[in-house]
Amino acid sequence: MALGGGELMEQGFQSFSEATRSILGLLEKRLPGSLVFVAHLDGADGVLRIVDATAGDGSVAVEPGQSVPLDASLCFHMASRRAPQLSGDAAADPVYGPLAARRALDIRSYVAAPLVLADGTRVGSLCAIARRLGAFDEDDLELVSTMARVLAFQLGQERREEDFERVSESLRTQAATDPLTGLPNRRAFMAALEREWQLTRRGTASSYLVAADVDCLKATNDTYGHATGDALLKDVAHALSSAARGTDIVGRIGGDEFGVLLVGCEGEREAGGYCGRACELLERTMAGRSAQARVSLGFRGLADSSSAAQALHLADQAMYARKASREPFPGAREAGI
Repeated sequence: MALGGGELMEQGFQSFSEATRSILGLLEKRLPGSLVFVAHLDGADGVLRIVDATAGDGSVAVEPGQSVPLDASLCFHMASRRAPQLSGDAAADPVYGPLAARRALDIRSYVAAPLVLADGTRVGSLCAIARRLGAFDEDDLELVSTMARVLAFQLGQERREEDFERVSESLRTQAATDPLTGLPNRRAFMAALEREWQLTRRGTASSYLVAADVDCLKATNDTYGHATGDALLKDVAHALSSAARGTDIVGRIGGDEFGVLLVGCEGEREAGGYCGRACELLERTMAGRSAQARVSLGFRGLADSSSAAQALHLADQAMYARKASREPFPGAREAGI
C-alpha cells in the first residue's frame, strides 16, 4: 500500500468527500475487479445509503444515494457491533446467503469495516464485494479496516469543525445582540450604519436614519421598578420592529436610545410614514398601562451627512427638535405612552 492509515491522516484531506474519493481510488487498485463503496447507516430510516462507489468490473453496479433496508443488507453487522467482517463464500454463509441483496447481486465474497467516530457511534461502513469466491483475505480485511478508520477520523473532524462553527456563530450573534430586546446592539448597528452610508455616498442606495428616544425611562424605573422599565423597552423594540420593512434594520444603541435604518427609503414622506406607524403602534401597545412615558422620533437622510457618525448626530438633532415641538408625524397621533 502506498500510504498507511497514519500517513493518510497526517496527509489530511480538505473534506470527507475528498477522503472518500482518494481511498476508493486506492482500494480500487489494491482490490482489482471488486466493487468498493462507502455507505451511511441511517438509523432513523433504517436503511444503508450509498455515499460513493467504484465502478468495479462492471458486473455489479451501485449508485450514490441508492439505499437498501438495513436488515436486508450485508452491512447490517456494522450496526450490530459485529464487525469488521470477511466472507470468502457469502452464498454458503448461513448469515449472508439468504440476504436478498446478496442474491440479487450474486455476491460471493465480501469484506467490510465500520466507520466509528471517537465517541463509539457507528455512522457507516466501507465495503468491498466480488462475484468470485475467495476474493479477499485477512490482509484485505486489515487494509479495509485501516481505511475505514481514516474515513471515520475525517468525518469526525468535520463534525467537530461544524460544531465549532455553530458555537462560533452563536458567540458572534451574542456579541452583536442586545440581550434585553434581541435587537442589534450599538456596535452592530453602527457597523450597519457605516455600510449603508457608504452605499448612499456611492449613489447605489438612498437610506434614512431614524433616531428614537424613550423619555422618562429613569422616572419609570424609579417609580415602578426596573422590571417595568425593561418591559417598556421591549415594547418599544417590538413596535419599532413591527413598523419596519424586512430590509430595514432596528437596533438599540443606548440605554433609552434606538436607531432604525430605513434601507432604500424613497424620501422624507416615506420616512415620516414609518415614524407615524411606529407612533401609532407604540400608543396602542401602551394603552391602559400604568407607567407613562413618551417616545420621540426624528429622521435624516444619510445623503445629508459627511459620515456615518454625523448621520446619527443629525438624526438625534431632528429627534430633539421634534421632541421640543411635539409635532406629530403625518398620519399618526402624537405618541403619548
